Amino acid sequence: MSVPSDDIAIQAAGVTFAYPDGTRALDGVDFAAHGGEFLAVVGANGSGKTTLMRVLMRLLRPQAGRVTLGERDIATLPAGELYARIGMVFQNPSDQLFAATVEQDVAFGPRNLGLPEREVAECVEAALADVGAAALRDRPIHHLSFGEQKRVCLAGVLAMKPAILVLDEPTAGLDPIGEMQMIELLRRLNREQNVTMIVATHELDLLASAANRLCVLARGQVVRQGPPGEILTDTESATAMGLRLPLIAQLFHELTRDGLAAQPLPLSIEQARAAIAGWMAKGPS
Repeated sequence: MSVPSDDIAIQAAGVTFAYPDGTRALDGVDFAAHGGEFLAVVGANGSGKTTLMRVLMRLLRPQAGRVTLGERDIATLPAGELYARIGMVFQNPSDQLFAATVEQDVAFGPRNLGLPEREVAECVEAALADVGAAALRDRPIHHLSFGEQKRVCLAGVLAMKPAILVLDEPTAGLDPIGEMQMIELLRRLNREQNVTMIVATHELDLLASAANRLCVLARGQVVRQGPPGEILTDTESATAMGLRLPLIAQLFHELTRDGLAAQPLPLSIEQARAAIAGWMAKGPS
C-alpha cells in the first residue's frame, strides 16, 4: 500500500444525518482520510457506514456539519469538479451500470466531462486495463457475471481519474476468489497510483491487512480509529464494538488458551507464518 501523506484529502466535521422517518444514521461524525491512505470504515449493519459514504459523495445532504474536499466545502463544488476528484463504487452494480455495453458505460463519465473522443477512448482503455477487464470491452452489460459487473463499475469510476475512491462493501456478493482479486486490485491501485481508498465494510478477513487505518462506526458515531493491529487484537473491545475478528486472529486467540502465545494477534497469513515460526524456534516448552 502507499504511504499516507499528512494532507487531508477529505474531511467530515460534525456531520449529522437523519432519514425522513426520524432514524438518525449519523450523529456528529468527525472523519478524515489522508492522501494516499487505505482507510476501512467498519461496523455492524446499521452503524451508518453506507450513509457516511453517500454523504461524502454529496448524494445525501447532512442536516448539520459539513464535508470538505481539500480546502473546499463539497456543497459549493460544481458537480463536474466534485466527481472528477472523488468517485464511488456502489455495493450493487445494478445501481451503477446503465449503458448497453461495457465500453459505453465506462466512457460515460469522461464523455460527460466534455473530453475529446480520442481522450475518452484512452480513458476507457486504461481503466479497463487497470481492472483486468479489457477483454470485456464489447460485451453487453447483461451478459456479465456479478464479479465482472463489479470490475466494470470500478473501471467506470477510474475512467474519471479520481484521486479518491469511495467503495461500499466492494466484496459483497463475490465468491472467495473474487473477494481476494478485488482486494488485491484495490491494494494495487492504492500502491501504484496513490489513489486514496475509503472502503465501507463489515468483512475484515481480507481488508484488515490491506488497510492503513480503521474507522469504527457504531450507532452513527465514530467510536474508535487506529491501525488494524491495535483495534483488532483487543478481542473484548472489538466484540463490544460489534466487530468480528478476522478468522486468522480468531484462530490464534483460541490457540493462546493452549499456551501458544502470539502478541499481537496476526491479521494476515504472513503474520501467522511469523508467529508459527516463532513457536517452532522456541521448541517444546
